[in-house]
Amino acid sequence: TDIQVLLIDDASTDNTAEIARCHPNLVHYVRNERNLGAGGAWKRGIELATGKYLVKLDADDQLLPGHLDAVEKAFEANPGAAMVVSSVLLKNENSGETREEIVSCEDKALGAEEFRQKFMSDFFFRMPGCALRMTNLAGHEGPDDRLFQIHDWEYFLRVTKGHGAVMLSAPTAVYREHDSSVSATARNEERLLKDVKRWIDLAGRPGVHR
Repeated sequence: TDIQVLLIDDASTDNTAEIARCHPNLVHYVRNERNLGAGGAWKRGIELATGKYLVKLDADDQLLPGHLDAVEKAFEANPGAAMVVSSVLLKNENSGETREEIVSCEDKALGAEEFRQKFMSDFFFRMPGCALRMTNLAGHEGPDDRLFQIHDWEYFLRVTKGHGAVMLSAPTAVYREHDSSVSATARNEERLLKDVKRWIDLAGRPGVHR
């Protein structure tokens, strides 16, 4: 009962608004009059968020029962952590196959430097399996809406700088793999290359990521 659900409708043409109106006491529905892209929509959600912790859930993913409790307990037990990341279930929409993607064989806290090195070398977790501590977002601009796919990773590098993280071994979310996902679209339209060029420009600015 102590959660805020922000549904950011990025100028969709489906019946998102109709569904949201069926849950007025649960969902805070916000519609963008023009499509801002994944980064822009997430940025607007962050601006409206008022909780202690933030979980971004894309339209094609889901949280498993117990996810929010696990995240809260991990943050409370590790006050220096800026992020909690968990293992996830990968669900292939074509084959129906589900498999685990494990971030750690045990629950484990990482110090700032250890987390930074692992993050920058492995990109070792999936979006629905991560949560951020809201106080760490203060003073930072939101996700870069000029990045199509890797806006989340670039944002994470900024807001977690100098802080540790907690890894949870048990899967707490489901990441769906399908042909219309942002990752697949980026590959097909060569947008990933544009993202990398933008990121290289950002990374060359003193103190932004390192």
